[in-house]
Amino acid sequence: MARNLIRSYRIFKPYLDRPLFFNDILGNTTVADLMSKLMENIHTEATGLAFDGTEAKQRSVDGFEFKFVRDDEKRRVVHGSTRWR
Repeated sequence: MARNLIRSYRIFKPYLDRPLFFNDILGNTTVADLMSKLMENIHTEATGLAFDGTEAKQRSVDGFEFKFVRDDEKRRVVHGSTRWR
């Protein structure tokens, strides 16, 4: 049975075809949602932003940009963040 699972996993073809962008990456379950969509997407990268939305309505604010990258060879998701102004 395990052999069949591995074989079917190797031939899995992602079916979603849209860029992934999340403007509230720190929201409840947003990272889990992003990761599940990234695993089923032909794009290997997703972007998430974190900033004070209430303050952003009034003026320009600092924030963070998170990049999530799917590594098909190692079957993992890696991420990093950058602060922007």
